[in-house]
Amino acid sequence: MNKPSTIVPMRSTAVNFNYGMIVNDTDLTAAMHYPVQLMQAVNRAVYGCGIVCGFPFDPAPEICGRIVDCDPCKKPASTNQTDGKKAYQGFKVQVGRGTAIDCHGLPIEICEPAVVDVSPDKCGCKCDDGDDKTAWVCIAARRTRADEAPRGDCCDSGSEVNCARSRDHVEIKAFSPKGLPDHTCYNWPDKDAGGGGGCGCGCGGGGTAGGQGQPGSSGDYGKPMHPCDCLVQCDPCDCCGEGWVLLGCVEVCETGVIVGNFRPPLDGGGFGPYPRAPYRHRRMIKPIECRCREYLIEDPGAQKAQQAQTAQSVAELEKKIEAKVKEAKLNLDTTQMKLAKGMMRLGATEQLEKMFKEQPTLAMNMLGLRSQKTSREVLNILAGVVKDN
Repeated sequence: MNKPSTIVPMRSTAVNFNYGMIVNDTDLTAAMHYPVQLMQAVNRAVYGCGIVCGFPFDPAPEICGRIVDCDPCKKPASTNQTDGKKAYQGFKVQVGRGTAIDCHGLPIEICEPAVVDVSPDKCGCKCDDGDDKTAWVCIAARRTRADEAPRGDCCDSGSEVNCARSRDHVEIKAFSPKGLPDHTCYNWPDKDAGGGGGCGCGCGGGGTAGGQGQPGSSGDYGKPMHPCDCLVQCDPCDCCGEGWVLLGCVEVCETGVIVGNFRPPLDGGGFGPYPRAPYRHRRMIKPIECRCREYLIEDPGAQKAQQAQTAQSVAELEKKIEAKVKEAKLNLDTTQMKLAKGMMRLGATEQLEKMFKEQPTLAMNMLGLRSQKTSREVLNILAGVVKDN
């Protein structure tokens, strides 16, 4: 069957140069941008928009160490409550080295620390949650360009400057949470779609690994998406805005930036300062977002509780294994018992069963045993304990 084909245009445009044609600046610029357009298409599909790495927040050097009481905004005359909060005296935050990809698929990179003014709006010291003692200020970044010195042969004396060189720059700016530009790239599922953009672009309402539907859609953030489903989602092509990427939000009070914004990383390493403020509304690039979002947004207390619960469950399973081994009157030494428990923790019981059928000697070595009969009994115990659990 010879069916007619359908042809639809892409967004990239190539320039075909022919012998003898007159070439102007528009043609040359288009030719230069063609490979960039191809790169952008791939970046948008594979990575989406978001933080790749870095952009840590620290108090600016000029305010570091100058800690004062954090007096409430609009403080009643009869009270002097501060809730114990302290602040660095001043409204300067230092943003460290980092890399991001904006919703156009272009990189945003700063290689040296940059200081940002996060002074809140006057009379605007109320949080969205109704707390009238502090306010949140968000820091976002986008690509921009600035002309450099013109070439010597392109600008006549006294004429308007027409630079033939431009250099990429990064604009970093503070906004109120409600004042973030449309379609800013962030992960803020409980924020209304008006500010961040509800149409996606990998820049708006909902999450990826945490929400239903495509990245950036407004889904049920409480129902995790499988990482594989998340990775194959595509963002809309024409919903981007000015390319702002949210770096984070800091809490401020009347006297400065609250010290708690710069708490040390969680014990045990991991993802550094995540999931604590001020980074919880960051959106990471899609490969990280799809795999790590639940970890990044998880409450530290809940995370530690879950770790404790997991450790308790493993300990209970290990006790069951010890009891079953003792009941079967198997004489396992300390090393053999440790190897058996390790196989259970790794979830390798089924693989070990299969290996025992195909290569019994190798399976016995992994358990530190020399008897096929004893190895079979140990495997039966492990399988039974895992199944009962």
